[in-house]
Amino acid sequence: MAIASFPVCAALMMYGPWWALGVFAVTAALGNILFPGLPGLAYALVLGYYPLLKSLFERKFRPVYSLLLKLAVYSAAFAAYWALAERALAADELGWPWPLLYALGAATFVIYDWAYSFLIRVYIEKIARYFP
Repeated sequence: MAIASFPVCAALMMYGPWWALGVFAVTAALGNILFPGLPGLAYALVLGYYPLLKSLFERKFRPVYSLLLKLAVYSAAFAAYWALAERALAADELGWPWPLLYALGAATFVIYDWAYSFLIRVYIEKIARYFP
């Protein structure tokens, strides 16, 4: 899912936010067709639109505030996904308690944000020059 969001980022950098929204809509629809149910929904709720928010938050706010805003968005997406997962699955099928899943997810999200910034730098320095 993280890799699937990179075309949204590339469209944002090359063509602007409206194209990025279009790429997100297409990848979210395709994700829900290829992976129906909760996996496709996870992309649409958490990672698909993330490059747009990341760009906006990092341009407008200091790094600490940007990270807090990104974590707030993650929290809202997690809550929505958890509510949908509880309805789709029996409570005992979820396995782990939600506070533990939230904490693990938030830590993974912070690492993902750092890795995404690294990939953006690599894209700008080494790949973007090959595309008009």
